[in-house]
Amino acid sequence: MAAIKKYKPGEFCWADVGTKDVAGAKKFYRSIFGWDVKDLPMGPGQKYSMLRVRRKEVCALYPMDPEQKKAKMPSFWLPYISVVNVDRTVKKARAAGGKLCMGPMDVMGAGRMAILLDPTGACFAIWQARGNIGTKVRSVPGTICWHDLSTPDKNRAGKFYTKVFGWKIKTMDFSGNSYHMFKLGGEGLGGMWPTQTPGGLVHVLARRKLRQGGGQGQAPQGKSHIGTDHGPGDLHFFDFKGSAGRGLRRLGADLNQGTFTT
Repeated sequence: MAAIKKYKPGEFCWADVGTKDVAGAKKFYRSIFGWDVKDLPMGPGQKYSMLRVRRKEVCALYPMDPEQKKAKMPSFWLPYISVVNVDRTVKKARAAGGKLCMGPMDVMGAGRMAILLDPTGACFAIWQARGNIGTKVRSVPGTICWHDLSTPDKNRAGKFYTKVFGWKIKTMDFSGNSYHMFKLGGEGLGGMWPTQTPGGLVHVLARRKLRQGGGQGQAPQGKSHIGTDHGPGDLHFFDFKGSAGRGLRRLGADLNQGTFTT
């Protein structure tokens, strides 16, 4: 287990999921990853639920607000990227073609954040840590280990992330399919898959095993969606609220619309 004390600017540092059914989401995800939960007050009658591995925070979930429910938004996962200064990064993102969705705003004494869209429609947050750096542990099952971006315009998306976060891109071939790896300081942290759909970021969580046909990913009220797709060993399935996800036999994750892979 690798404990984390600080993130470099440009590293993914956190992820959380907004859900319509907090109790059901807790049960579903705990059945897959074995997370324990620590609830923190978030506002009147609401809680922000820290999801933990070995008592170390790895991600969180929270209730969607009434307006989101009224608009029938699906549950959604949101990745956070560490930055030195949120306000300056927002200016860089806008100059590179991104859009500001929310913030910048302070999150009590924990940090400062903003939510952005990249030029191809992928949603993500930026995080300026103060009292809370984000995910506290990695390299064990149940922790986030990779991030994938599905995008209809790899060139436009690639230019955006390299300009805003200083990432480098290395193109690789998987059985005739191009995969574009994001690297920071020589280390891989994610990548891009060209698609025909609007952009979206996938969070990949480490897991010991996923059986073909859904396996343990087919948790209570979950169901298999597609057999194999993007690459060898890939598996698609829905979570208990019908949000789509992508699963790898050795890895697990969640798409940014309430989905995950394992």
